[in-house]
Amino acid sequence: MHKSLTPPRLLVVGSCVSRDILNFLKKDQFTLADYYARSSLAALTTLPAELAASQLERIASPFQRKTVERETTKDLYRNSIGRIEADAVLIDLIDERFDTYEAAPGALITASVELHESGFFTDKDRDGDQWVRSGSQRHRELWQRGVERLFAKLKAYGLDQRVIVNKVFWADQFEDGTPLPNDNVKKRRLANEHLAWMYSELERYVPAKRWLVADAQNLRASSQHRWGVAPFHYGDAYYQQMTRQLVPMLEDIRQDGALSVFQENAVLKIRIATPPSSRFLFAFGVSKNGRVLHTQPYSARPWAHFDAAEAVAGATIWVHILDLGCRLGVDGEPVRTTRVLTCTIDDN
Repeated sequence: MHKSLTPPRLLVVGSCVSRDILNFLKKDQFTLADYYARSSLAALTTLPAELAASQLERIASPFQRKTVERETTKDLYRNSIGRIEADAVLIDLIDERFDTYEAAPGALITASVELHESGFFTDKDRDGDQWVRSGSQRHRELWQRGVERLFAKLKAYGLDQRVIVNKVFWADQFEDGTPLPNDNVKKRRLANEHLAWMYSELERYVPAKRWLVADAQNLRASSQHRWGVAPFHYGDAYYQQMTRQLVPMLEDIRQDGALSVFQENAVLKIRIATPPSSRFLFAFGVSKNGRVLHTQPYSARPWAHFDAAEAVAGATIWVHILDLGCRLGVDGEPVRTTRVLTCTIDDN
């Protein structure tokens, strides 16, 4: 009997709206590759900004400190996309509700509550020319530029066709039909109008089959949400519906370029699910406790079979995927890039 040893790896770029969906999945249905929050796509691909250690220390929560540090250093775009082992990238736009701040020429920073807590900017900065209001024409232009750069980077690492968009809007009522406070009606309307515009732009990059879309009756706020009451903190029905849509999407993606490891009797079978192509070469290996057990050199075969007579629990599987021409360099010639996938076999 075949046993899958590697659940799909999911990179979340967005907010708790998407991260909380994973709380409704079983552990063998996904692996969280990483989670990047509090970053507008308008700011994500710009230059980094300097944040003093003393400012960072003002943020009480370790998670929030990490989030702000990643945002100011632009870690996802500059470093992590090329090294995170992800089968799919789940994006939502709820954090586009934050304005952005041009800390230096070319360095745009998402003005989150946590960044404000650090003292990086003050309330007076909100009236300056460096402040970019969410939903403004300037923000939309910067956002379009950021999305174009982000998808170009994703394409360079073979991830642009693995993006899933969580198409979600602010709720205007609670689960029982009670309206949310009237003092925020205009804010919710403007937020949803801006979200609708951004979704229409993303349709150019992500096909319909990769969109999570909730029924209107499930886009309702919870009065008992773990993070408190907000128009984007929904009831369980929303998250349950999203899991029903997300799981088959992840399974579908695993049929195209994802790493799968199976053990059948005494044979360890490793496979990269991908259509035949002369563009890719694959190298495989198995190591344990610092000792290399098996290797298979680069070839066009997207699979390898190894003797598993020796116990493989705790072993590390690695695959190098050499792309012979995924993008063109400045000289117009194909640029070779290598994507590395690894997984560790547990005892189960």
